[in-house]
Amino acid sequence: MRQGATLDDMIAFTIISGMTSMLTNAYDMMRGINASVLDGSISLRLLLPLGFRTHYFLSQVSENLFWSIYNNLPPILVAVVFFGLRFDFTVQRLGLYCVSVALAICLNFCYSFIMGMSVIWLRNSFFLENLSGVFYRLLSGAVVPIWFFPSWLRTASAYLPFRYTMFEPIAILLGKTPMERIPAVLGTQLLWLAILYGFSWLIWSSGRKHMMIQGG
Repeated sequence: MRQGATLDDMIAFTIISGMTSMLTNAYDMMRGINASVLDGSISLRLLLPLGFRTHYFLSQVSENLFWSIYNNLPPILVAVVFFGLRFDFTVQRLGLYCVSVALAICLNFCYSFIMGMSVIWLRNSFFLENLSGVFYRLLSGAVVPIWFFPSWLRTASAYLPFRYTMFEPIAILLGKTPMERIPAVLGTQLLWLAILYGFSWLIWSSGRKHMMIQGG
């Protein structure tokens, strides 16, 4: 894969990663949960009929869609006009990319929710938010595509959820992931989603009781 990355691939990867990053972003939610716990406003969110997690998820998705169209789409269109977007596009791969991005959105939400809820025990998770952001940008392939990772880091990233929130959806669309391997990628995303969702449910159940003990 490393030798197969051409200049056109890198241009396409950079352009598509901009939109993918905005669609899957959930790290502002970590900051929001941290702030709401510290100022006590989380108690009002607990009363929402949709439920705390559902409200945050729908808010994050709608916010991402808005900023993707309003903030990211214009510069992406300019980049396409000036640099072009040349890769083997197929409708089938576009559909699989959309499925993979939908799973990536859920993955990022669960991971960010877990990190955000850590404020209940740490009292302030600002440092954890920054540390998590560094790990995400490095291991997701958002800054440097995994094509250029050293072999040991590329292997290690395969056992972590980060690459499945950014690099893998883009690689599917660009045609860098063979069709026969795509089911394995989507299956791995589902596996990580099940793990992170289960853990987020546990930490929410435990954290909610802890907040009640502390006075909400």
